[in-house]
Amino acid sequence: MSSLLCHVLLLLISSYSFVFLCISSYFFACESFLCPLVFLYAVFVFLLLGVFVTYSEIMLCCLCLAENLCKLWICE
Repeated sequence: MSSLLCHVLLLLISSYSFVFLCISSYFFACESFLCPLVFLYAVFVFLLLGVFVTYSEIMLCCLCLAENLCKLWICE
């Protein structure tokens, strides 16, 4: 049950971050010819950094909570 909750939490955080990044990159760059490049770059950076960092933090948090071994800032 806790594993399912962890995956749902991961999905919510990741999708929220992705939507926010897409909207912000659109509004800040789309008045110039660089719009597609900036948008693709923002998506690329999100995929490289956001997913892996968020996933590792949440999974580590859930493992720690399951084992009662530690507390991370995201767990509190």
